[in-house]
Formats: sequence, structure tokens, C-alpha cells
Amino acid sequence: MTYGFTSPIATADTEEPAMSAAPDRPTSGRTGRPRDIGAEERILRATFEALATGGYLAMNMDDIARAAKVAKTTIYRRWKSKEALVTRCMQVYALRVTPAPTGDWRKDVCRALESMIEVVETPQGRAFMSVLAARYNNPDLEVAFDREYEEGGSPAAIRDALREGVRREELRADLDVDLTIELLLSVVFMRVVALREEVEPSLARQIVDAVLDGAAR
Repeated sequence: MTYGFTSPIATADTEEPAMSAAPDRPTSGRTGRPRDIGAEERILRATFEALATGGYLAMNMDDIARAAKVAKTTIYRRWKSKEALVTRCMQVYALRVTPAPTGDWRKDVCRALESMIEVVETPQGRAFMSVLAARYNNPDLEVAFDREYEEGGSPAAIRDALREGVRREELRADLDVDLTIELLLSVVFMRVVALREEVEPSLARQIVDAVLDGAAR
């Protein structure tokens, strides 16, 4: 389950990487407009900023083309649709910040959930949440969101901590780990996506206590 977004291209706090000059090559004699080697980075950056500020529904390809300083046909040569472009943007602008394990599985669950809540309030988190909300009625948005928890993300950290709790016999042996993760995360998604409320990291402990006290032996 991928919830957020380490970017191989520049983020807002970094300069875009300089592109190395292409080596001189013999020309074929044909002339035409040279390929814009920075176009893809600018398009993805513009898409990310549009998602983070206005959300998926407000984003349109004309605005992306203007912000990226490219023709709209340049976008469609790379991505066949708005959904394909947004899906790629979500893959590129991944941010996974998970605290290191402490040796206390319950504390690790709480810290991982706190980390996720903090990410929700970042530009990456806002962009992802807007796409997640739009995905409900748009199956073409192929956001990476499934039960194959990707290493380095908060859900994977929560999974590992819950399994440790089961191993120590402090959680039920028959605990449904996937369901428990969904219960822990659903409060955050409910408040942010459905109720459009801001959430504080301190909410994590309340959620953990409410869910895990029912899972304890």
C-alpha cells in the first residue's frame, strides 16, 4: 500500500538537476524543432503543483501545458490521458518517511501513524489525497494502492509492528493484520478526505488505543 510520495526529480526545495549536453552527432540533413529534453520534468512538476494546490478535479491539461511551457500535444505524446499523467506524477513524487523501529511494537505503530499524519499535511500528501478522493469514481487512476505494502512506507511499518505484537503474544494469534491496518488508517482518511478536516499527529495515539485495545489478548 503506497500512501505517499522520494522524488527522483526536483522538489520545491531543490533546484532541478542540470541536464548534460548531448554529444555532437552528424545530422541526417533533416531540420525541425529540437526535442525539449526538460519537458517531462516540467510537466510532472506542474502537475504536482496543480494537484497540491487545487486538487485533481480542478486540474486541466491546458493549465499544465501553460505552466510547463509546452504545447498540449507534447503532454499527450508522453501520456495518453490526464489519468495516465497523474498516475505517473504520483509515482515520481513519492514521499515515504517512517521512523526507525524502537523495539516497542505498540510505540512503533503509533509513530508510523504519526508519520503518515504528518505527510498528509505536506504538498505531497495533499496531492495524493486529492487523487485518492477522485479515484473512487475513476478507475483509470491507477494509483498504487493495494495490500502489497511497499517497504519504506507507514503501512509496512505498522504491519511489521503488529506481527511483532503477535509474535510476543501481546496481540491475538488470529489477528487479521490487514484489517487492523485498515482500521488504523481509516480514521485519517475519513477526516481528511470525507470531512476535510485537519488532523494532528497527536490523534495517532487515540486511534491506536481505540483499535489495539480491542485486539489485545
